Amino acid sequence: MFLLRNEKTLNGLKFFQKRENVVSRSSLSISKTLRKNNHFHSSAIWNQQGQITRLLNDKYDLFELERKGKMLNIVWGDKITSKYHYIWLRDHCRCNDCVHPNSGQKQFNSADLPPKISPSQLSFSKLSNEDEDASQVNTTETEEGLDIKWNDGHLSHYPLSWLRDNSYSLNGHPEIPEAGKVTLWDRQIMNEIVDSSTGLPTVKYNQVMENESGLEDWVFELQNLGISLIRKAPLTVGTVQKIAERISFVRETMYGKIFDVVSVPNPINIAYSSEKLELHQDLLYFESVPGIQLLHCIKSKAKGGENIFVDGFQAAELLRLKHPDHFDLLTNLKTTYHKQGEDHSLVHHRSIIQVDEQGRVVGINWSPQFVGTIRVPFEKMEMYYEAIKHFTKITRSSELMLVYRMIPGDIISFDNRRILHARAAFDKNSGERHLQGTYIGYDEFISKYRTLLKRQEDEVMDYEEGEEAEEEGDNEK
Repeated sequence: MFLLRNEKTLNGLKFFQKRENVVSRSSLSISKTLRKNNHFHSSAIWNQQGQITRLLNDKYDLFELERKGKMLNIVWGDKITSKYHYIWLRDHCRCNDCVHPNSGQKQFNSADLPPKISPSQLSFSKLSNEDEDASQVNTTETEEGLDIKWNDGHLSHYPLSWLRDNSYSLNGHPEIPEAGKVTLWDRQIMNEIVDSSTGLPTVKYNQVMENESGLEDWVFELQNLGISLIRKAPLTVGTVQKIAERISFVRETMYGKIFDVVSVPNPINIAYSSEKLELHQDLLYFESVPGIQLLHCIKSKAKGGENIFVDGFQAAELLRLKHPDHFDLLTNLKTTYHKQGEDHSLVHHRSIIQVDEQGRVVGINWSPQFVGTIRVPFEKMEMYYEAIKHFTKITRSSELMLVYRMIPGDIISFDNRRILHARAAFDKNSGERHLQGTYIGYDEFISKYRTLLKRQEDEVMDYEEGEEAEEEGDNEK
């Protein structure tokens, strides 16, 4: 691969356009450009015969660049415009002088930036060891991007994909990367997207334990659908911790690093009985609720005990659709969750539905068995009870429920901040039932997800670059 430079100077500013060529070096040039009043525009790459060889129409292609006041405007290939303040760009310089190359920690205080920071030179480049300009910016970045020389002499490089993904001017918030979006489901939707006799996304234990692709399948399913079934696990005690540690260390709680779900006399938790468990989430009385729960079926001879799962995000969206006033109330009022015992006293207040700044549902907190004294404003008390009644009715809809009877060797894993789970009662006299469980912190899970996603994206990029290099070589022959 090689880069093509077209250099122009205007009003003391240099603009460079660098693009990966799609035909040979000798046959390419850039034309059809407009440069005026600190304005750069490039809609296509043309060859010497006047033929378009690459249209710049991708969301990560830079179509137009304009300096305006104290900000920089970028029009992307899909004609979406992003605006960036100079001070924000300088504050987010990713060079090794600004961000420690090993720890990733910022090496300056944003408050110490010069108040009148502005670019003195703009250029476009793809930094690499073969690029003669690579040494000018102290960074390990190699992706095509925007280079800025600031009026204080500092040099910065911003990958175009990073700028687009962090475009805070788009509705006031960055775009959500496609991989970060989740699929909401009910029973019918799950049956349509999952090719499994279990009705659940499924992966084999050995695949997760022995290779990275199996681990990726498991983690990506958990992120997207909030639930995944692992099959054919060994029936040995402690297996659930071993597979959890493929993601991270387990989250120890008052129940230990791992816990046994069996029927016992005088249980400290209804789960340790043979009684029916209503839809709920675990440990909402903790300030930091565990992110992922895993349950390993070791023995399952008792009659009954089917597991039930509901997508809490889907239930919340249905409530928003049918009863928007109740949805709003449950996002604003806090419910008390508690767990009291001789050696513990845990209390936390949280809204049943959590939304982000744009109103997207990002968390559910639903555990009726552990609700403490309800303290909402007097004038909203009756409406609060109406709201939880409607939400409960939605969650109990058979259309939303996935019912599955675990068999020995199954490990069910699910997002404890999204998925509601329940259990049918079982006859403890009809046979043994033994499950072993553990938790993983949400921070640890999402860290593993992002790490695997970045690795996958890098592999795809390396593959595509290899394909382009091979095509380029064929064109030069």
